[in-house]
Amino acid sequence: KKLKTPLIEDEQFWNIIAIEDWVLFQSLNRIYIYNLKTETFRIINSETTITKMYEVDESIYFQRINNGIFKIESGKDVLITDAKELQDNVVVNIFKKEEALFFETQDNGFFTYSDDTLKSWDTAINNELKTLSIYNSIELNDGSLALGTISNGILIITKEGEVAYRIGQSNGLSNNTVLNLFQDVEHNIWLGLDNGINCLNMDS
Repeated sequence: KKLKTPLIEDEQFWNIIAIEDWVLFQSLNRIYIYNLKTETFRIINSETTITKMYEVDESIYFQRINNGIFKIESGKDVLITDAKELQDNVVVNIFKKEEALFFETQDNGFFTYSDDTLKSWDTAINNELKTLSIYNSIELNDGSLALGTISNGILIITKEGEVAYRIGQSNGLSNNTVLNLFQDVEHNIWLGLDNGINCLNMDS
């Protein structure tokens, strides 16, 4: 009721992030920034699809397909990089390692971004990732990464880019498509699958 601008017809919302005094709602067409104190909205529009929105080191980033990666500063979108690799590939997550940003793409592995330079991540696993379809990922409490795939289960890779575990239907999962990931306080990894929920006991 507080939103004075009407929604776009059939608008679909895919992400909600709460940060400090704001709640951000991301659809495929817009990002709505709601101020909890003033109970007002700011809206970031996009002429191309907004694929995803990411919280990284207390900052919010998002991708406009065919445009690049943007950061939200003071309620406005600021272009971070329009490198072709980040225009053409769907970015499923962004991580910060030391002073570099790591962009994880759906079908083309990881890219590192530092000093205005974008490079493919120089690890053996990066070539394998180009043969998979990554749907989502999380950074675990020890700094390693859990990658959920379409049809290939879950990969857990170390900070150095080496495979620690490959887990799929053949060795425990109920289903090979991992749509969501969450790590709890006891280090277990919960997987939202295409069919059901599984839990990995990482201390076992």
